[in-house]
Amino acid sequence: GQVGLSQFAAAATGMATVAELAEQPGYLDRFGLDRPLAVVALGYRARALAELGEFQRASEAVEACQALAGTVKRPFTSIFASIAEGHLRLMTGEPTAAMASLEAALDFARKAETQLMIPVAEGFFGAACTAAGRWTDGVRHLEAAVKEADEMGFLFQQPLRLALLAEAHLAAGEAEAAATQARAARALAERQGARSALAHALMIEARLARDAGDQAAAEAQFTRALAIAEELALRPLAARIRSMIGLSPP
Repeated sequence: GQVGLSQFAAAATGMATVAELAEQPGYLDRFGLDRPLAVVALGYRARALAELGEFQRASEAVEACQALAGTVKRPFTSIFASIAEGHLRLMTGEPTAAMASLEAALDFARKAETQLMIPVAEGFFGAACTAAGRWTDGVRHLEAAVKEADEMGFLFQQPLRLALLAEAHLAAGEAEAAATQARAARALAERQGARSALAHALMIEARLARDAGDQAAAEAQFTRALAIAEELALRPLAARIRSMIGLSPP
């Protein structure tokens, strides 16, 4: 819930609490919490911290997630640990390293037939491909991730996947397709209240407007995207937007 609503600071704190409680025997008996849940909590905590640009704390959460997943040894926990690692590397600008972890997560998900995790892993893997300059692969994997999620009615972070698909199309020089997916991302993000995905979609629409020579629209969309990113303390996204419009860090 909090991750879907872009409440990353609250999510990071809440997931730390869940992971801690899941390790306490009294809670194991009373609430059915167990180590696999702790792995999931640590994975979400790592992803939330990475979105906030708190990379050292995110790295610590990833390490804890991986260590615990290694003791549990279940496909589902291996998927979460690999996604956490890959997402962090994507956020820190290491797309090749991100691709390795995310491809492993996707492979785990397919072999274990963990259907809900396939679009999650494939979406982030597609984003890593785009960041690494493999634009065709980025488009292909993100299209598959969006389609898989849509067919299952799995809308958690679907606006983000649509925005990432728009970005892949834009990187590949496919402006019309990029505009279509960015509009879809913005509309769904607005309906869901997924404000980080909304900022991402607006950023892509701003780039498209600038490329089309509509400076007024580009400025308005960049300004709105930056305001959302800064309000949510999404430092990496805010830094990207600032670099696109030539603003120095605050």
